[in-house]
Amino acid sequence: MDYLPSQRLVQLAKRYERAGDLPAGEAFHRAFSRFLKANRESLLDITVAAASAQISVGDGPEDVDPLLLKAIHDTNPSLTESRLFSLDGDTLQGAVNTAKGKYFEYLVVEKLNHGEQVGPLLLEAGQQAVLADSMI
Repeated sequence: MDYLPSQRLVQLAKRYERAGDLPAGEAFHRAFSRFLKANRESLLDITVAAASAQISVGDGPEDVDPLLLKAIHDTNPSLTESRLFSLDGDTLQGAVNTAKGKYFEYLVVEKLNHGEQVGPLLLEAGQQAVLADSMI
């Protein structure tokens, strides 16, 4: 059985086998380094956004990311929006802290569905990221 590489793979091989004055393979190595850096940065951006989520006393629903509000509701279903914004500072931040993991998941799904890469993940055409309906 003969193996025929895809046209795209052949193009990439030609592009990286010799790039200007760089030795063979060096251009590929540099491209791979850029890829790894982008992977780390995209995942770090989402992690920092989720970990630093907070709501201040006096904020209203219009001041908060709707995905964070959804995460708070999903992790605290009995906590209505009006009740959430009437909580004192520590209790309010406690509700936010409880929701940070779910908020992270929502941010990942949103970025993937907007065509952005998250870590090593990038959806192909026609694919859509969704959260599991249940953990069980």
